[in-house]
Amino acid sequence: MTLALNVPDQLVTGVALLLNRYVPLALVVSAALLYNILAFHITMFPAGIVPGLILTVCWVVLALSMHERLAPLLGG
Repeated sequence: MTLALNVPDQLVTGVALLLNRYVPLALVVSAALLYNILAFHITMFPAGIVPGLILTVCWVVLALSMHERLAPLLGG
């Protein structure tokens, strides 16, 4: 059931990132999705964590490149 709820979020954020529109919003939403992916794999299925870690590294690289636009969300 939760997979069906996450697919539209992943699709919308992926399209927003590919089209370079609403990138800060897409990063915030994808951070929540990545947190859920990592939390699941750390607690339930550690063998499948590699794709989540790769996506997390990609997210960090993209978030660092958007630092100025994300600074108000991070308090500075």
